[in-house]
Amino acid sequence: MFKFASAYGLARFHRCRFYLDEPYMKILNATFTINITFLNILKSEYLTLSGIGYRDNTACHYSQKLMLPNSIRYLELTGYWQAYRYFINYTDELRQQFTFRPNIIQTIAPFILQELKGRILCQPTCIHQNQSNITLGNIETTVKDQLDLKNKLRELPFTLVGIHWRRGDMMRPNKQAYGHTVSSFTYLQKAMNYFLEKYTNVIFIVTSDEKNYCKNIFSNNSKVIITPDKFTGEQDLAMLTVCQHTIVTSGTFGWFAAYLAGGDILYDKLSPAKNSGLERDCPPSQYYPPEFIPMRR
Repeated sequence: MFKFASAYGLARFHRCRFYLDEPYMKILNATFTINITFLNILKSEYLTLSGIGYRDNTACHYSQKLMLPNSIRYLELTGYWQAYRYFINYTDELRQQFTFRPNIIQTIAPFILQELKGRILCQPTCIHQNQSNITLGNIETTVKDQLDLKNKLRELPFTLVGIHWRRGDMMRPNKQAYGHTVSSFTYLQKAMNYFLEKYTNVIFIVTSDEKNYCKNIFSNNSKVIITPDKFTGEQDLAMLTVCQHTIVTSGTFGWFAAYLAGGDILYDKLSPAKNSGLERDCPPSQYYPPEFIPMRR
């Protein structure tokens, strides 16, 4: 997603076209409604090009030189390209490109709408029915597409905050030696309190690569909904992007969930580890846009 976004941003900035290799297009199109026909060149045309320059960006370093007039003729991107400034001016367009396919949205909608439906009736920790014009019968759990689901969620008397808590692979010794960190529960509590103090009727939607761990941690928290184990990565990402705000731990999954969702975005200031190889390769100032809010654990 970062590489596509950077290529898209560079093409739009320089008013040129770009070619997305078929395997990449197939992967992206399986999840999103990508439409780059106004920018794309055909494979037959791409194969006739000569003098292509290759530029590797293995992490998050931004090159101002690439943004100079006439700095690009033919350029092929390799590596990760995780520097937001290549594409930040085209956020609205990229959110449109990264719109989830209706079949993915239609599989997550019944889950989240039913969960919220159950919180509207009067319970000690829930919202009393007379506090809202919403009634159980009015909540339709079938949707057409992503916009339809977002509109339905906005009509409900809740503030939805997505959390992606990445743990699994980040706990490997080689990952930690490089500078990857696992955000603590203390950080999440502090970030959650930020939203509880700022907004009303907050519900947290938690996704993770260790959902059983999350279930144990949040077992007594009625304000937390954890997505089902059967949800795929695509479904979890879609769930986060229809929330109004986001709490980010580490990894690009949470970064893009927050970028696509918008709203208030909190991230762990202690990720990556200070003075680590990852911090040198991926400086936070070039990885996190200014609207992402740093928060210490």
